[in-house]
This record gives sequence, C-alpha cells and structure tokens, in this order.
Amino acid sequence: MKSLALVCFLGISLVSRVQAAVPQVMISNLDQLWTSGGMGNFETVLPGYGYGFLFDTGASPYTLDRVTFEELGGPGTVQVQIYAAPGDPLPGSNPNLVLVGALGNPVVDPRPTQWPGYTSFIDYTPVSSITLAPNAYYLITATEPVNGNDATALTFNFNYSYTVSADWYADPDSTYQYLGSNPIPNPSGWAPAGSAGSIMVEVDATPVPEPSALGLLAVGATALLVRPPLLTEKCRLTLRWSHWNDEFRVANHE
Repeated sequence: MKSLALVCFLGISLVSRVQAAVPQVMISNLDQLWTSGGMGNFETVLPGYGYGFLFDTGASPYTLDRVTFEELGGPGTVQVQIYAAPGDPLPGSNPNLVLVGALGNPVVDPRPTQWPGYTSFIDYTPVSSITLAPNAYYLITATEPVNGNDATALTFNFNYSYTVSADWYADPDSTYQYLGSNPIPNPSGWAPAGSAGSIMVEVDATPVPEPSALGLLAVGATALLVRPPLLTEKCRLTLRWSHWNDEFRVANHE
C-alpha cells in the first residue's frame, strides 16, 4: 500500500509541474496606452538599421515561445533575432553580443491595438528551439538588411515602463537602436535609443522543467513496472481540463 500511495503522490506531483510548464507573458507593455497627442511614435526601420529590446532573465531557464511587436500596418520585412549579451551591458554602446537564434513566421495577433486599422500586433516565433539561460541579458533585434526596404515601422511609447513576471527585469532604457555604423549582421553599432521611447513589445516564454520533475517521472515509471499488481488496488487519479485556465486539474484521487 505504501508503494501504491507513492504512485498516486507522483501522479499528483507531476500534474502540478505540467501545469507550471505553460507559456507565460514574461515582459510586456502592449496594454499601456499612448496618452499624448496624436497616435504615438512610429519609427521606420530603414535598410541597414534596426531597433532592439534588452532584458534580463531570472534565476531559472526558459524556452522562448514568442515575441510580439506593434507595427504600423501588417507584417513588415524586418529580420528578428535574439542575441546573448554577456555581462551587464547597460547603459553602454556596442555591447558584446552572441547570436542565439532567429525568429520568423510573422502573423497578425488577433488582439486589437489602441489604433485598430492602423497598427497591428505581429507575432514572431523561433525558427528553431531557443533556450534562455538563467540570470542572463538578451537583446531582441528587429533589423532591415542593407538591401532591404523601408516597409516596417515599429511603435514606441514614452512611459519607459514594462510589466514583468517572475524575477525577470527590463530596464527603463531597454530600447536600443542600430546606428548602421557596420553592415548587419555585424553586432557592433548598437546603442541605447532613449529618444525613440519604449519599444512596444511582448516576450512569451515557458519555464524549463526542473530535473527533479524528470526524476519523479522516472521513479513513477519504475514503480509501475516493478509492482504492477498494485495497480489492481484502489488508486484513482482523475484529471479534468480547465477551459478557464488552459490546464489540467486534479478532480479527485483515492
């Protein structure tokens, strides 16, 4: 019966960890409205130039799921990439950057912007899996190749504020601008762009399961294989999908 109780306990523990490993909005200012005159600050991404957003992860690793920009019109032609920035690059220019991966497949996010019909939220997803290391700085960039066009304009605000989750961090001066001093993709040439304001951006990521969760899975599987007769005893774990929270919940267990 003790082994049976262990199997039930492992099932409940694993479900709770699966619930935690879902995409989360880690950084965003997309819900912050423009309160000055006009319709906001739009910066065209010229060929050979670009803008970036610098942030710091917390104590746990995450998998990057999506980056969303607010753009004038529909999806533009910018190339979106993410670089690791070893050390603390704030607030200096030309931070040491190491390419981590690219994001693509731009699609229009169904959420309405402050100016429907004029701007759109555009989602970019990783071309291949991207893992964000703990306690590290990253720069998400949106650049236009030298031989590109000027079809993309990004939206900025002047409140210099971001809503962050967990222990992530976004400095008020997190917006960077590529000054075009070196041909892209040469990372040298980035500098803080305080005059442009706060770039409108959202970063979604999923916590990487802790090794202990994988250990629980292995122990649970071993218990099931070694003591199969226990399965005939009374042990029931009922899971129900919660449409409100998009997760499994333990309905009852015996």
